[in-house]
Amino acid sequence: MDKQEYLKTIRESLEKFWKPGQKLAVTGPITATGDEGICCMLCNWPLTGEDPQVKGLKNVYILTNTTTGESITIGSVCRKKYEKVLEVLSKPKLKAKSIKIQREPYPFYDDIPDEELEERTLTDEEYVYYFLDDDWADIRDE
Repeated sequence: MDKQEYLKTIRESLEKFWKPGQKLAVTGPITATGDEGICCMLCNWPLTGEDPQVKGLKNVYILTNTTTGESITIGSVCRKKYEKVLEVLSKPKLKAKSIKIQREPYPFYDDIPDEELEERTLTDEEYVYYFLDDDWADIRDE
């Protein structure tokens, strides 16, 4: 099992066992011989192992959902890694909605009556009169 499959398996197992807001506690280790066939209920080892040397876990931890009271057995590797997956699952999932902004069309000069357009338009002499001393104007005679 590669790393992506491993993390996916842990995530799926945690989604069934834990919901956001619930608390988890780990107890152990409980030492076993490996012949009992105790399986990690997060990653399903040794069932998912390529060539396990024993039939079950030797270092067994108990992961307890303190809210529901349910418990599962986990191995030492999953004990270290389940918290990282739990952090990802704990983050709120944001659903975005697209909002269509409706704006009024900009009035084009064709839509403005001629009298009003003449009132809004400055001649070159009027522009120079009003804005020649403006630092932002760049039409000064050089």
